[in-house]
Amino acid sequence: MFHALAIAAVVFYFAASWSLVSSIRRGEGALQLQPRGYLVAGLAAHLAFLVLFVGQEIIVTGQWSRPTTITAVSAFVVGIFLFVSGRGREIGLAALVVPVGMTLLVISAFVFHSQRQVEPLPGMTALISLHLAAGVVGTGLLLLNAICAMALLIKERAIRTHSLTVFARALPSLVRLEQVSGQAQDIGFTAMVLAVLFGIGAAVQTGVQNFALDPRSLWSLVVLSFYGVLLYKRKRSALRGRKAALMALAAFCVIILSYLLMTSSFHVY
Repeated sequence: MFHALAIAAVVFYFAASWSLVSSIRRGEGALQLQPRGYLVAGLAAHLAFLVLFVGQEIIVTGQWSRPTTITAVSAFVVGIFLFVSGRGREIGLAALVVPVGMTLLVISAFVFHSQRQVEPLPGMTALISLHLAAGVVGTGLLLLNAICAMALLIKERAIRTHSLTVFARALPSLVRLEQVSGQAQDIGFTAMVLAVLFGIGAAVQTGVQNFALDPRSLWSLVVLSFYGVLLYKRKRSALRGRKAALMALAAFCVIILSYLLMTSSFHVY
C-alpha cells in the first residue's frame, strides 16, 4: 500500500517533468495548467505516502528513520515551490525542483526503506515533535535555496556568455531567483536554529547525557556556522549573484555530508 502510493507519486512527478520539458521546448515561460495538475496530484500521493509511513513508523513502532526525513523533505520542497510559484516565469525552476523531489522520494521509498534504518525515540514529546518538524522545514527550505542557487548560476552564465538556451530563458529572472533564494535561506536558517534549540530542550527533558558531544549535534553547529557566515555576508557585505550562489551550494553540501557521514551516533532526540 505504502509503495503503491510512492509509485503513484513518482509517476505523476515524471508526467509533470515530461510536460515541463515539452512546455519549455514550446517556449512557454509560465507554469501551465497541465504540468501543475500532474505536480499537485504527485504531491497529494506523496503526502499520503508520508502520512501513512509516519503513522506506521512513529505511532505503531515509536521509531524515526532516515527514509521518513527524506520523504518529508522532498514533499516539503515540492509543496513550498507550488506555494511560492505564481504566474511568473517559474517553469524552468519547476524543471529543477520536480526531478529533485522525485529522486529523493525514490531514494526514501525504495533504497533506505528496504534497509529499515531506524532510531528509537524516547517518547514523542512536544519538544521532539517540534525538533523534527523544524529540521524538516529548515532542510527543505535550504534545499530550495540550493536549487535556486543552481538555477541562478545557469542563468547568469547564459547571460554572461550571450548563449541563452531555451531552458535558460524559461528560468525566472536573476532578481526573482535572488529573492526566492534569499527568503528560503533566511527562513530555513531560522528553522534550523529552532531545530537545534528544540533538540537541546528535548535532550535535557529526556535526560540524555553529554548530548553536546554527539557527532550529529556537532555537525549541526558546523552547518549553522556555514549558513551563519553566508547570511552575515549577504546582509552586511551585500553578497549577491554568482559568489552567493556558490556559497549556498557549498553550505548545502555540508548538510549532505553531515547526513551521509553521521552513521554512528547516540542521537535520539
